[in-house]
Amino acid sequence: MAQHNTLKALFKRILLGRAQEQEKTLFDRWYNQLDLSAGAAFGSPEEEQAVMHRMQDSLRKHADGVKPSGHKQSPWRWVAAAAIVFLATATSLLYFLKSTVPQTMYTVVATADNTLKKITLADGSIVTLNSGSELAWAKDAFNQRERRVRLVGEGFFEVKRDEIRPFIVETDSLETTVLGTTFNIESYPGEDQIKVSLLAGSVKVNATGESERSALLKPGEMAEYTRGISVMQVKPIAADHVDVWIRGGLVFNEIALPYALDRLAQRYKLDIVYNREQLEGKTVTASFERVGWEESLKAVLFAHGLDYTVSNGVVYVNE
Repeated sequence: MAQHNTLKALFKRILLGRAQEQEKTLFDRWYNQLDLSAGAAFGSPEEEQAVMHRMQDSLRKHADGVKPSGHKQSPWRWVAAAAIVFLATATSLLYFLKSTVPQTMYTVVATADNTLKKITLADGSIVTLNSGSELAWAKDAFNQRERRVRLVGEGFFEVKRDEIRPFIVETDSLETTVLGTTFNIESYPGEDQIKVSLLAGSVKVNATGESERSALLKPGEMAEYTRGISVMQVKPIAADHVDVWIRGGLVFNEIALPYALDRLAQRYKLDIVYNREQLEGKTVTASFERVGWEESLKAVLFAHGLDYTVSNGVVYVNE
């Protein structure tokens, strides 16, 4: 508020011809910091033009109201007048922008720990969300020119075929595009890799902003994208195990062992302690139907010659 009053007083002194050179320099610095680049605050060129017309009308009205001083009008005075009008109408201009730029409304569905949720989208496609996951889509734009959703966590997609409107799943680093198919995506925050596993049909997987990193999958294949180093690999998978988790089981497709332990800890509400360096380079590929945590943990550790002990409610992984 203090800065606003200081600028307003400065503009008045410029308008009255009383400003010193240092004050004009200060004004120049302030003006040059304004971001008035084309389209910076507008949803389209038409909206920008509408706002510009309103500003020009306001400036003309202000200029018409300025009494001639009997000598040539200084450009500085016109600029100062424009600046005062700018400050005086800033609030109404912001309101105008908010009222004319369409606001995109999103539908967001999230699941709590140990909870699965099945979602039927407007196009008839079905998405099953794993626990601790989230799916979002634009309420009005979905199923218009395309069917775009954003996933955090894990989701199993049964996409209704539509050759006109592609179905696109965004994660933080990948876009998966399909016309109609069945596939699974794992994109858990904190894990190094995103995995797209295909059961039926075909999908195209693209690294966001990296067109050269893409893969076209066939049934029984998985695209594995490593965050950070931007590496994508295509690997074979046991397609009949991919959807075990939607029936209450657990699935690990070449998951790093520490991440598998973290998922077990979340699933069974365990406190699992392990040495990350000791587990470096070890992965897990396994699927479990409805079994207890002891059986799952033993199976995950056994393949690497590891075991566990329990003390005071804490599970310790050891050799």
